[in-house]
Amino acid sequence: MPDTCLAGPAHRDNDGKLRGGCLSRDRTTNTPGTAERGPLCDADLDHAEAGIKLLTYDYRDLEQLLPRPLGQRGDGQPGRGGEAPIPLQLDVEALQREIWWLTTAWAEVLADRHRLSDPPTWVRDGYAVEWAVRILSPRVEQLAWIVNVQMVAYPRPDDTSTRFRSVTLTYVSGAQGVLDLSRAHQRARSVLGLTEPVYVLPGYCRSRGCGRPQLRVKGGSDTVWCDYCGSTMTRDDYDRYGNLFLRVEAAA
Repeated sequence: MPDTCLAGPAHRDNDGKLRGGCLSRDRTTNTPGTAERGPLCDADLDHAEAGIKLLTYDYRDLEQLLPRPLGQRGDGQPGRGGEAPIPLQLDVEALQREIWWLTTAWAEVLADRHRLSDPPTWVRDGYAVEWAVRILSPRVEQLAWIVNVQMVAYPRPDDTSTRFRSVTLTYVSGAQGVLDLSRAHQRARSVLGLTEPVYVLPGYCRSRGCGRPQLRVKGGSDTVWCDYCGSTMTRDDYDRYGNLFLRVEAAA
């Protein structure tokens, strides 16, 4: 029997808004969707596969944001003559470092299990990320099936993490790794100002038992989805059968 998606329910931020969570969760009860292909639902798995492919470009594009303007203090105000400027945007550098850590660590796990090429040594971090993404991209679903891997200094330790002297040890599932990689991509796009606008489409979801008027599409995307039940279709199908989506009586 399929389990619920490991991405879990959404959580409330400091403003009281729901953030994160399973993409196919029930928007009324906040219940995660059903996972058919392992620990993650199809919506989260597909979303992660698309995002992980772009992490090489995320890392490269963040490089352009690293230098801090000369004479500018950390609060964005002009610095005084005697101040030494901070040379890097530390938050951007930290995100780059997290992308490097997550991609290379999980790629090494897959490379070891599938007997793939060893990770490159003595190369710049950008080349290491490129190698890692080539390993990860076609194997996201396989990564999600990995049960637990002990990681040293994992970027996002949890309540189960333990410390051995100066080292933090965390057991992390491959599915959690997929989610962390996907979220790193989303954070990078937000920092880069590339978050795609979401548009509301007229009509009702035609999935059995749904029928909500919550059809959405991102600018430039070919995928239309229901923001309530998570079902998807192509934009061509929506345009081709548009009149059907304006009628709700047969949707449930």
